[in-house]
Amino acid sequence: MPTFPVFTVPARLLLLTGLISLLSGCGGGGGSEEGVTVSGTISIEAGTRVDSDNADDALYRTSVSNNLPGTAQFVPVPGIVGGYLSGGAGTYPEGGDYPQDTDDYFTGPFEAGDLVLVQFFPSEAGLDIGQLCLTLPGRTERCAEADTGLVHDTYQQETGGGVIHLRTTGTEPLRYVLQVNPSGVATEARGAYTEPELLLGEAVVMLEPGSARTMAASVLASMDIVRPLAENTLHVRRPQSLRTASVAGQDRRNETVNWIRDLRQQGISAEPNYLYRTQAVTPQTNPLYSRQVNLAQISVPLAWQLAPTAGAGVGVAVMDTGLFSASPNSFGNWHPDLNGNVVGEPLAPVFLDFVSELYDQDNQTGPDTNPATPSNGLPQSTSFHGTHVAGIIAAADNNIGVVGVAPAARILPYRVLGSRIDSGVDGVGSGADLIAAINAAAVRDDVHVINLSLGGLGPSTALEAAVDLASANGQLVVAAAGNSGESGATYPARFASVVGVGALNTLGERTWYSNFGAGVDVYAPGGDSNIGSLIVSTYGREQGGAFTPTYTDQQGTSMAAPHVAGVYALMTSVDPELVPADFNRLLQGGVLTDPTPACPDCSPGQINAAKAVNAVLTGGSMSDVIYADPAVVVLPASGLPVTVQLRQFGSEALTLAAEAVIPAPLELVEPAAGLAVGQPLPSDIVIRAQIGRDLDLPEEGVRRTVQIPYGEQGRVLDIPVMIMPVNELADRNAGRHYLLLVDLETGEAVREQAVTARDGQYNFSFNNVPPGEYYLVAGTDLDNNLYICESGEACAEYPVNGLPEALVVDDRNLSGVRLDTSFQRDTVRELGLPRYGFEGYRRIGAPPAENGSGRRLP
Repeated sequence: MPTFPVFTVPARLLLLTGLISLLSGCGGGGGSEEGVTVSGTISIEAGTRVDSDNADDALYRTSVSNNLPGTAQFVPVPGIVGGYLSGGAGTYPEGGDYPQDTDDYFTGPFEAGDLVLVQFFPSEAGLDIGQLCLTLPGRTERCAEADTGLVHDTYQQETGGGVIHLRTTGTEPLRYVLQVNPSGVATEARGAYTEPELLLGEAVVMLEPGSARTMAASVLASMDIVRPLAENTLHVRRPQSLRTASVAGQDRRNETVNWIRDLRQQGISAEPNYLYRTQAVTPQTNPLYSRQVNLAQISVPLAWQLAPTAGAGVGVAVMDTGLFSASPNSFGNWHPDLNGNVVGEPLAPVFLDFVSELYDQDNQTGPDTNPATPSNGLPQSTSFHGTHVAGIIAAADNNIGVVGVAPAARILPYRVLGSRIDSGVDGVGSGADLIAAINAAAVRDDVHVINLSLGGLGPSTALEAAVDLASANGQLVVAAAGNSGESGATYPARFASVVGVGALNTLGERTWYSNFGAGVDVYAPGGDSNIGSLIVSTYGREQGGAFTPTYTDQQGTSMAAPHVAGVYALMTSVDPELVPADFNRLLQGGVLTDPTPACPDCSPGQINAAKAVNAVLTGGSMSDVIYADPAVVVLPASGLPVTVQLRQFGSEALTLAAEAVIPAPLELVEPAAGLAVGQPLPSDIVIRAQIGRDLDLPEEGVRRTVQIPYGEQGRVLDIPVMIMPVNELADRNAGRHYLLLVDLETGEAVREQAVTARDGQYNFSFNNVPPGEYYLVAGTDLDNNLYICESGEACAEYPVNGLPEALVVDDRNLSGVRLDTSFQRDTVRELGLPRYGFEGYRRIGAPPAENGSGRRLP
């Protein structure tokens, strides 16, 4: 592990790698004899708890065992716990002992539908941590490997009660973050910083209209323009003259991030040129007669009866690896199941192949008009991924092979994914290429839906602008949610204007690979090798320079997304006026989906093609729908009010249809006049809990549900409310925090301090601090490996987690310094830019020593 992290902060505040030797030799108690006091508090995120028998507490001999059901530790709902497990005891290579702790148990006010999610991380690279296993009452144990790092299940015991059991099968230590969230909450696992792939030395720049003509020469000199991606959007590279050799130990990706940050400081809206990939799991070639059970699974045959034109006249842009062609050096000669449905533009000066030089392997380097899939020169080609996706959407009903969801829809193939022979990767592309392709498709009148069976990008503003443009122009954008089995969809599925699609198997269960939670808007068949049921579709074979059409079975959210794109094509064929806003209203209203009993947290369910077509044929519940933000309200019993926004899909003037239910002890604060039947719904409401002195809330609090009936369709918005006891603030605990104060000028760590939580926060005070600039950071060391702020640890950085900046100390005492600690990490979108290679801070205090009482103290 590195001795000190690489900061993603302005260049003048970067700590050099040479700081390492100074930090390691510091005992933590030095500094000037005269100076000022730096003091403040660290607030703890609501619902936070710490594993009561972690390695750090074992070191201090303050552990409280939770190793048996009878000693289960309480966790609130919603709640988050940072913890430690290890199958054995030992000493780390860099010092620090760790004890054995194979099991942890937790209890709480759990109810049916609550999602329990655990992220876990090895304490040291290469350790044998085995599997982490999760068991809920009445449920089969679920285990995950270290390379997955995530295990989850849904609480299904109707009566509540019972315990959560975590156990490790390995011999060495790990850290974990346990989350429990109520049903219906879009959960996201954020125990570590996400590190999206990017192209080194490249960026996407968005300019204000006309600004290029007035841009200063110094600004223009800081970037080389590669090509325009849209009006006022450019693909740029870092000039060779600005490139420097990497500092030893630093992640090279940070060079690109720091250059982009410099561009931003010059007033340029710049972001990384992210990479993205196909979202299919390893393909398996199978005979043509493999069953297309996926069509029956979502009632496609019935939908064909309701939409007899089967998608005719609807254009679907498939942005992928291109299409199979028996003669890939020329436009046409497509797979026989697709050939009749491909929009023919062999002579039109319209780019359909947007793959830029780095990933292009066809006979025309760079973007061109031919979207045929070229040879990729790799022994195990997956380059016909786009052909497989296109077949799911619109393979023709021609008695040759498979049939698509919308077999008469028109296919517009856009090639945006290529390969790198030198690194042996296929199905990969740059964000700049994808942005250019979407912008090109967004202005076409013959495109009604765009399918993106790809993902892994960072939250690109330019990409979001492109999908927003397509949506505003009436094109539904559908994307794969991702195959990493994580909580939270990948981008572009995560964008608000994109329909993110997760994958179910034929049993109605979420597949082992599918992402879920935040950003996953609907589910569809994706195939599942674990039960022997994959998705068969069109494919190709390249052998000896000959290209032969064939078929294959695949699995992935790449296969789920085109089912939804095909359903939208069927809907549009019977209602040409259909727009994305209509689809979203119907989807959020539950009109387009079937419930998924085998996956209670797969809200709003699985797409049903027949229901979807019938909805637009009959005008089916096309009224607007509303939802609450936050989806679950956590109220303190002290009466502190909370504002709940009532967000709306659509623009109808919705009114309150019946008396709203505000159950005791809840009280409506705003609107002050109350909610009147027949009156327009407000944009937000304010509620609070009024608890009398004679009412003693249980430790777990109480649950209530606010109900707001609205519209003419008899809809009711349910808002779950958790009322927490007055002492909830005092119960918050993120574990013992070690504070480091590092002098930027000298490179010396002048203070280290250990603090424990009291009344829901940490208080700290450094005395005799000389004037200067310092980094102030704090965090837990639950596994006692002498590092704080690692993935899975609580962390606080001044002034904002993920964006540390200098704390300036002059000749006056500095009090009231505030930090916030959490086991969660900010997302790339919240940080503004990715944070690469961060592995925590090495503790610099002297090792604990025995004192007379037997307690080991710092």
